[in-house]
Amino acid sequence: MGSANDGLVVKLDSKDWTVASLTLANIDGNENVVMTLYLADDLGESEYYSDSKNTKGNNMYGRSTIRNHLLTHTDWSLFNDTDEEGFARRYLVQPKNE
Repeated sequence: MGSANDGLVVKLDSKDWTVASLTLANIDGNENVVMTLYLADDLGESEYYSDSKNTKGNNMYGRSTIRNHLLTHTDWSLFNDTDEEGFARRYLVQPKNE
């Protein structure tokens, strides 16, 4: 579907995602089209770390409340399911350890 404001929009898990770019990727010897998506509408606010102390690492992704929310909240369960046949394993491009 399309939008005058957002361009090409894809709906996944009842959320609208703007297609930021399309690229070709060689995945397991096959050419695949890869979409880079950007959430079209915000779903609230978050911060990297809720502690206001000037502590080394407070703004790092590994300690962030954003990361915790994305990995544990049911709003994002389609994307953080680690089941072998789940959406994330089957359709999200995973970094390779080579």
